[in-house]
Amino acid sequence: MAAEQLECAPTTVSKWCTNSCQPPIETFIRIAELLEVSLDELVRMDKN
Repeated sequence: MAAEQLECAPTTVSKWCTNSCQPPIETFIRIAELLEVSLDELVRMDKN
């Protein structure tokens, strides 16, 4: 997903991907919308 779609810097997205920091909940919602998944699906952590 392009940083432009989220209106943020590529370095910010990189920090999210490396788990250096987390986006605000509003951004999680936007990512879920762009990916056409529910917020639950986006943040679900399967331990299997």
